[in-house]
Amino acid sequence: MKLPIVSILLLLVSCYGSFARAGVTITITPATCEGKGSIVFTTTPNDRGRYSYNFNHLGFSMNTTYEDLLPGNYPVSIYSAESNCYSDTVLEVQGEHNLIYAANSFTGSGDMYMQLWKIYGTCIDTMECRIYNRWGELMKVLNNPEDGWDGTYMDNPVPESVYTWFLSVTFLSGESREIRGTVIVLR
Repeated sequence: MKLPIVSILLLLVSCYGSFARAGVTITITPATCEGKGSIVFTTTPNDRGRYSYNFNHLGFSMNTTYEDLLPGNYPVSIYSAESNCYSDTVLEVQGEHNLIYAANSFTGSGDMYMQLWKIYGTCIDTMECRIYNRWGELMKVLNNPEDGWDGTYMDNPVPESVYTWFLSVTFLSGESREIRGTVIVLR
């Protein structure tokens, strides 16, 4: 699902409760596999004042563009020199950037439920997942997110037990991770 670019008009209120003559348009671009998100502040055309921005507690500056943002919440304070007042808000960059999920159990028993154990994720470029039994014997190797383990070894069902997995993954952004976990085969 493609997330939309969001634009917000923030009207600044003076310290005395009246609206300032201008506002700030905030454009938020979500993070995607192709790139991280961004937040851009644009003043309205009739703006007579100057604004400065304290983005994510980095200190006030005249910088109006913040790029390479991961999904999350970012606090912002906007200062208007015209009204000598501040406006605080929290902006959210949406997106699913470099996420990994693996279930902690599955049946693999031939019924209609939970037939395959898989690695789910976003923005995966390459991966290798090795699954071992409790004696350290390699049960299965998964080389892409479409691969799954059906709970068999050499075409025979494995016994109900806990199995350990080790995942090496590289994302489209170039980031690499090593993750390990366990999965229970239920029969």
